[in-house]
Amino acid sequence: MRRLVVIGLLLCLFVGAAGAADQTIPAGYTLPAGVTIPTTTSGVVQSATQTQDLSASAAPTSATGQLQVTGIKLDPEVLMYGDTGTLTVDVVNTATHSISVQRGTVTGNGAITVNDKTYTAVGDIGPGAKMSFTFTIKAGAPDGIYYPEFSLQYPEGTSLRYPVPVKVDSTGLVLSVQSQPDAYNAGQKDPITVSVGNPRQNGVSGVVLSAAGPSITMSPATSFIGTLGSNSASTATLNITPVAPSNLTLQVQFTNGLNRHTQTLVVPVDFSESKTRADMVLSNIVIKQTNSTVDLTGDITNAGLTPAKAVVVTPGKNVTGIDPYQQYVVGSLQPDDFSSFELTFNAAGATSIPVIITYLDADGNQFSKTVSVTLAGTADTSSAPDNSFPVLWVGLLLLAVLVVGFVIYRSWKRG
Repeated sequence: MRRLVVIGLLLCLFVGAAGAADQTIPAGYTLPAGVTIPTTTSGVVQSATQTQDLSASAAPTSATGQLQVTGIKLDPEVLMYGDTGTLTVDVVNTATHSISVQRGTVTGNGAITVNDKTYTAVGDIGPGAKMSFTFTIKAGAPDGIYYPEFSLQYPEGTSLRYPVPVKVDSTGLVLSVQSQPDAYNAGQKDPITVSVGNPRQNGVSGVVLSAAGPSITMSPATSFIGTLGSNSASTATLNITPVAPSNLTLQVQFTNGLNRHTQTLVVPVDFSESKTRADMVLSNIVIKQTNSTVDLTGDITNAGLTPAKAVVVTPGKNVTGIDPYQQYVVGSLQPDDFSSFELTFNAAGATSIPVIITYLDADGNQFSKTVSVTLAGTADTSSAPDNSFPVLWVGLLLLAVLVVGFVIYRSWKRG
């Protein structure tokens, strides 16, 4: 009997040890913190602390290769020396989980300086989300391409680094005179057409052309052009009226982004005789003079290259006009066109008279030309009454009397 009890106790101990060795945790069960379970590895019992759900794996948090720069925008696209611009960098999370970012910065390289703005607490960027980072930069170097570095720092110490190309080109707008008069004259209004070209790699806005100069009146003084695209040009016409020889300063103002710039061009305004304006020429002059009254007829021709408006012919000083032609209104004369005219005036004791021709150009500027016409030796008096006996007739009569007397004398002598 005693042997059977001992055998039973040994069997119970064996079964309990086997149950402890086969102990497992049901799926989905989470152990409380600090609870340990005995395990065996290569016959050695070990103790492990479990604080996570053993049925699921933790989500990855690494950002390497999963945040990507998808867009860069610089306003203006190309900076001029000293310009301030706005740089925007777009970043997209291509992962399926959120990525934490500590800070975002742009580091200048001396040529490009950056404002103090730094994203010091960016936070999480969700899966598929886009985040934009904006910085203010300034060009402080000669023309060229520079590469300030954009970077994002992650909590684990790694970072995303991306060089951003920034162009600096100080080329300005180009001013040129497209057309102007061949000569300037005091008080004469003339148009001047100016071309404004943009050879830059980016467009500019707010383009305004203006002109000024001492002793020069402008109408209009400014012309608004507006936006001017890259490699494009626009023209504007200004009217100038100089009082004396001077220098005309043409100025164009434009905006590159938020930066205002100015270009100038100086045009000399010198007085000289125009080679293309109308030129009045008198021809076929016929003078009929009765005592002190003179009737003058002739032709007037426009020998110039531009039309003449409101052409008027009048006798000059010290000459008194007489009706019906105290002055003669010709009207308009095109280049190479002509018209007849007639003047009647009193020129007692005068050997020559001035004939004044006045006319206007297309802009209303008045011009005057004086032509001297000689009276001495050209007078036609055939229509004037004359009671004197002609000397020629007297000579002929005397000759006839002598001939008749000689014939009678000869006949008497023969008889």
